[in-house]
Amino acid sequence: MNRLECKTVRDLLPLYMDGICSEESQKLVDEHLAQCSDCKKIFEQMNMPVEAPITADEGKSALQRIKKKIRKKYVILAVITALLAGLWTGLSIFMQLVETPMSYEEVKVSVVQDKKTPTKHNLTFSGPSYEGLYGEAELVAENEQYEYLAEVIHCTSSMWSRTFKRKPMKNEVTMTFSSDPEDSVDGVTQFEDGREQKMRTVAAYYQATPGSPRYLLWVSDDFKDRVYRQIDEWNAVAGERIVKADQ
Repeated sequence: MNRLECKTVRDLLPLYMDGICSEESQKLVDEHLAQCSDCKKIFEQMNMPVEAPITADEGKSALQRIKKKIRKKYVILAVITALLAGLWTGLSIFMQLVETPMSYEEVKVSVVQDKKTPTKHNLTFSGPSYEGLYGEAELVAENEQYEYLAEVIHCTSSMWSRTFKRKPMKNEVTMTFSSDPEDSVDGVTQFEDGREQKMRTVAAYYQATPGSPRYLLWVSDDFKDRVYRQIDEWNAVAGERIVKADQ
């Protein structure tokens, strides 16, 4: 194709596209484009839509939209995390609040003499971890100077202790009892007339629930005869209700 003709047609293309060239020029361009593939390609490229450049405002708007989406995702993630944390906290509290009694055989409780002080005896556990340890005092005997008490102990487990405290305890000491009258005072009751009555623990039992078998864990030497006689009297009435586990 003639280079001069191609140059002339390409100069006319803008006018040709806008439809403002003369009839002769339009006819010349039509005939040339039908024969020249190079000029036709240029013409087709000139007809392609041109994308407008992104302005600064449009770019800023797009960036803000991206940031908004990211913030929204973080908010959703924070809400989900808070919900899961609250659910776990509520579940853990529930698992610890619901307690069930532990039997004497399960807790493996015993009272052993202290190696350093023979008059003292330590309450120890070697069974699975417990959730709660509770004790109630019962009156054994009294006089003007003393209230002699028996400590009735029981333990409870929970879903939490059974799930997360599965490792058995190794002789954990929780209470200490003493056969020495001067070393076993747990409290003093003051009367209006100025008298004082001391409270002294002289025996310890384990009982899982009221009405279940009760096990004597320890009794002070000076109260053995009295406590054993009391146990025999109770068993004679109730029938095998108390076991002398300390013997």
